[in-house]
Amino acid sequence: MTAKEILIELEKNGDVQTKNTLLKHGAREPFFGVKVAHLKNILKKVKKITNYL
Repeated sequence: MTAKEILIELEKNGDVQTKNTLLKHGAREPFFGVKVAHLKNILKKVKKITNYL
């Protein structure tokens, strides 16, 4: 999985409500507002690919 594919996946899973919550807690732009559950799924995909390298 390339960096570009990961960014596309993050953008696809971004949520406006999550982004607004994170902004209120001090996060700075730019970010997509992806929930932790989605981040863990992406991490699993990346780990599976890197284990084969």
